[in-house]
Amino acid sequence: MKHKKYFFLLLLFCGINFPGVSAQTLSQIIASHIKAIGGKEKIKNKKTVIIRGTSAMSFSSNMGASVLNFNSLTRITNGKGYRIDKEIDGLQGSSQTICYTDNTGPVSGWITPPLLLQMNEPSQTAVDAKPLSMSEYEYNIGKDQIYIGNPFINYPSREMDVKLVKKFNGQYCISIKTDFWTRLYYIDINTFYISKIEERYETKVGGLFDLEAGKVVTQFKDYKNVSGVIFPHSVVINTYSIGNETPAMTTTNIVTGITVNEPIDNSIYNFPED
Repeated sequence: MKHKKYFFLLLLFCGINFPGVSAQTLSQIIASHIKAIGGKEKIKNKKTVIIRGTSAMSFSSNMGASVLNFNSLTRITNGKGYRIDKEIDGLQGSSQTICYTDNTGPVSGWITPPLLLQMNEPSQTAVDAKPLSMSEYEYNIGKDQIYIGNPFINYPSREMDVKLVKKFNGQYCISIKTDFWTRLYYIDINTFYISKIEERYETKVGGLFDLEAGKVVTQFKDYKNVSGVIFPHSVVINTYSIGNETPAMTTTNIVTGITVNEPIDNSIYNFPED
């Protein structure tokens, strides 16, 4: 009996766990994540969020330009609309807007030309800057951004197939699949904050979101409490083309300020008529 007792204690001190003793289910992990970033009730009670930031977009050597700096203003009316306005430093009139709505109006989402197009063809900026309504694909790959705490704030949902893939290197890996995209979300095992998102793209031609097949990896750091809700203040996006381990483009986003529940005129989400 003594030998059995000592063997059991040895297992405990060595950190060896019996199968299932400390395992968390998918629902428990998601619930822990939502609690960690503020809790469902507190998050859903936030009516608006306004985020100001700066960004540096760098390119691989074969893409020409080295670094592109711009400022951004993001406005979210929780569950109703998302709009981000970006403007290149030092290039007057070079702005881009991306807007998603709750799909209750005549236009579900709209966009103006990407900043890279404006930088490469500044003479056509005034003509090409007219907003265009998004395609079904363009709208659906970004519509979840109208929700604070997306995507897990809406779990479970008929629109999402959510699975726990694995636990490794101090992270839970969760797969989310919709009719339009598949993403891997990595959640830190200690903080339960999202640390990384991976998404693979197939080639999409047409519209302003032309995509070549590749992968996008987004890393989230420097989480801070703002009015009871936790937001990342550093977001780094690496874009890879197929077969390349070096990113073709890296965008480093730094949040300079966040305000919560400041009034937002919902008309900013309407498709511009002029």
